[in-house]
Amino acid sequence: MNTRTGFILAISITALVPSLRAADFLKLQNTSALNTAAAWQSGSVPGVNDYMVWNNLYTTPGALATLSQLGGDMSVLGIKVTDVGGTRNVNSVMVGFQNTNSANTLTIGAGGIDMSTALQALRLQSKIQIGANQTWQITNANTNTTPAGGFNNGEDLCFDALVAGAAFDLGGNTVDVVGNGAVTVSSGFTIRNGTFGVSNPNFTIQSGGNRASAIEATATFNIATGGRLHLQSNSGVVTSAATINLNGGTLTFSPNSTTNAVTQSGNINVLAASTIAVSKTNTNNGST
Repeated sequence: MNTRTGFILAISITALVPSLRAADFLKLQNTSALNTAAAWQSGSVPGVNDYMVWNNLYTTPGALATLSQLGGDMSVLGIKVTDVGGTRNVNSVMVGFQNTNSANTLTIGAGGIDMSTALQALRLQSKIQIGANQTWQITNANTNTTPAGGFNNGEDLCFDALVAGAAFDLGGNTVDVVGNGAVTVSSGFTIRNGTFGVSNPNFTIQSGGNRASAIEATATFNIATGGRLHLQSNSGVVTSAATINLNGGTLTFSPNSTTNAVTQSGNINVLAASTIAVSKTNTNNGST
């Protein structure tokens, strides 16, 4: 083949291939499942190159029962929450989705979770798969002590397992959590296979719903200055075999129950002046 002709042909074929650009799929305020076109302003379902977005089309956030179901396994580039309407700082008012029995998996790609301009909290109930290294930018959308997600940690982003052992699989990747907002992972997740970089002021992993929460030895937490990892037992034990690296941050153990312990069996490496605290978050639950 003539080299010049082959070069021109290659350019022509390249010109015919559309570039893949990340698209924002805007969630409508309805209860249609997220894996159906009716849930989205575009009339189609977001995929691996797209963001799920809750913005001002969502004018009145509600309780968990008013949110859509996930509806099936989904993979997206990332999630954004921006200028959602409605009164702020209302107890258990949020956006996000339900997922009966945490039966399905949401895979989050390199776009991560962007709540840097969020005005409402986000709650997710499915299994979670992390598909790439990513950053979660979490602002203090819930600006007072009222728990927007309903978990009493002032959370702005919360994950809620509905069965014991629901997978929270980091996929060998690193998730850096930044910003001044709070994150809660609650009620039965098993966290494994990757790293959380914690520099936000409250990253809580807790039990609940009479379900234990667990962190496997394949997980690592790097806690930077200003960051706090909070392991809290409620109606279930919390067990951690993770490696925890303290690099100026805080690690807090809160056995908020007379019967359910918080157990850390993995190494805790203190790499800079840091804080390790044991606190009782409910004074009615006996001694610590």
